[in-house]
Amino acid sequence: MYYNLPEKYKINKVLNKSNFIPKEETTANKKRLRENILKVKILGQIEGEKIPTCLEKNHNVMVIMLLEIKIKNIGQAEFINSIIQRKLKVFTIIKFIDEEENIILGYGYKRLKEINKEEIILEKTIVTQKYRESILDEEFSFYGKYLDFEEIRNRNNKLDFYLESMLKAYLIFNKDYIKKWKSVIDSNIFYSRKSILEVMDIIIQIINLKNKEKKIKLTSEKMKINKNLVKLLKELEEFTSG
Repeated sequence: MYYNLPEKYKINKVLNKSNFIPKEETTANKKRLRENILKVKILGQIEGEKIPTCLEKNHNVMVIMLLEIKIKNIGQAEFINSIIQRKLKVFTIIKFIDEEENIILGYGYKRLKEINKEEIILEKTIVTQKYRESILDEEFSFYGKYLDFEEIRNRNNKLDFYLESMLKAYLIFNKDYIKKWKSVIDSNIFYSRKSILEVMDIIIQIINLKNKEKKIKLTSEKMKINKNLVKLLKELEEFTSG
């Protein structure tokens, strides 16, 4: 989601939540979606050519859609995000909010299928940690600083604009895992789509390894994880110092 979204992109309209329960899903998944999705609203849509459309072999990004989905249990955000991002062809940022006003942001990176350009392949999804829109919430203060609409630097096209915000959001809300997270945000990687995607993969791996390390008791396994972490952190530093 973008802080200080320009008025011309705002919509703020309630949508039929049943349209966000894919018919092709399993009975169990549809039941889970119905139980958890309380309300769906489109907050805005970034369109027009001030930020150019991305028309490429693997991408057709004409708009960025901004949704707000009120859900019963914020813990279901990751599951719901993966389902909805797969259903929607449009690049979408989803603001999940529960009845206690906990918030999680959901993103999805997708590409067109080679054989049928009318269909998409969902390459990866990410969700942030939960936060609250409060001046007392540290993550929210960083969100306001780094995800302000005017602070997104790469305006080559809507895809690069989206990916920059996707990586920044993931970093801000997982900053405890990445000691030098500010160095990443302040670096020039955001001017290269390839670098953004590679850095995102590195950070995802670091977070997964650190979470795995917490559950492991064997010293030999911990040493193996630490070796991989050192390698990944070095790769990350090479990106941000280049």
